[in-house]
Amino acid sequence: MTRYIGIDPGKSETTAVEIVNGKAIMSSVPSVVAPHPASFERVRQQSLNGGGNYAKHISLNGNHWQGGAMAWRKANPIMRFDAKRFTSEAIKAIIFLALDGLGIDNEDLAVYFALPYNLTKDPDAYELLIKELETLYIGSHHMAVNGVHKKFTISKIGMDAQPKLALFGHLFDDNLKWIPTDRRPRDKYVIYDHGFGDLGIVTIDDMVIDDSKTEEREVGMSEAAKILIKLIELEYKNRLNLFDADALIRQAVEFQNAGGHEPMQAIAQIDGYPKDVMNLALTALNQYLPIPLGFAHEMTGNGNGVGKIMVGGGAYALHGPLQESIGSGIMLDTEPSTTVARGAAKFAKAKFSRG
Repeated sequence: MTRYIGIDPGKSETTAVEIVNGKAIMSSVPSVVAPHPASFERVRQQSLNGGGNYAKHISLNGNHWQGGAMAWRKANPIMRFDAKRFTSEAIKAIIFLALDGLGIDNEDLAVYFALPYNLTKDPDAYELLIKELETLYIGSHHMAVNGVHKKFTISKIGMDAQPKLALFGHLFDDNLKWIPTDRRPRDKYVIYDHGFGDLGIVTIDDMVIDDSKTEEREVGMSEAAKILIKLIELEYKNRLNLFDADALIRQAVEFQNAGGHEPMQAIAQIDGYPKDVMNLALTALNQYLPIPLGFAHEMTGNGNGVGKIMVGGGAYALHGPLQESIGSGIMLDTEPSTTVARGAAKFAKAKFSRG
């Protein structure tokens, strides 16, 4: 039996989703790996000494990698997700770690990739990328994750732009049935895809992306994390890495969305001791938000007459301020951080299960 899986390789997390009995099953891993020549036993000991589930050791094609949150402290940029390096062995290791979270073993897979829109715009370059990915992924694979050996086969792959798959994921439920609203699937939509690295604002009309009303800028949530890194460095003469700063910004978003009434902390390690830096995290977030808000206004104004859908992990931070600023309805997906991956999984099942 073939399993139909959607994969969204984001710059912060890579998510794999499978639709099983009308329910989305998800596996997400940090989009980073670092070379790890040491044996799995050493990684296992690190986990026992406090690494917990953050340490993942994967052996693939003779290479050994460490994944999980701790890898951010050891990886150089080429081992973090970068669209320009989509076909690297490092990215393959990240994607296979996400697949491992779905419990794959001795099975046949049909996989649908959600690609950054900029990789799909040039027809010649896109066709070349498709061939490279087919060469890299179609066939039999063997890996060992934390010492457990697994085999599986990828018999089919497909791919499309992330915004189109986000729209598909939002409009159709996990049984592949259209969710009735006042808008039809082929109506005009604006997708605000607010991720870790970028904010993409994409206009889709009759399921076709309108390039003239589409743009992506590097104003994703990582910019808020970078502001926080500078604030903490000024205040405490300590420097956080981007992964830890992003985790603090997420806590600030959660606190702000709760109305600021629930007692919450954002704990950073300062000079080896825990320190609540929630006020600095909130300052960083509030300094950052006008940047994506300005971009959204520039691209769409109040967006009257079109369906507006916000997806991506950054949607939790931007949705409220943008809704208040624009003054008209913006649909927030029920799980915006995984809308794209769920759309890819739904599309994989819709396309490949028909034979």
